[in-house]
Amino acid sequence: MNMLEMYNYHAWANKTLLERLKQLPSEVFHREIKSVFPSISSVISHVYTVD
Repeated sequence: MNMLEMYNYHAWANKTLLERLKQLPSEVFHREIKSVFPSISSVISHVYTVD
């Protein structure tokens, strides 16, 4: 996989994820979960901070 393909996949994956997240009710997005991160919103914040 070349760099352009990797970038295009990354952009597609982010768009797909965000479209799905927009379908979630707000309470689910912020609800506490049993995971390394306390909520889905915390995971997304981490991904975009690191990305």
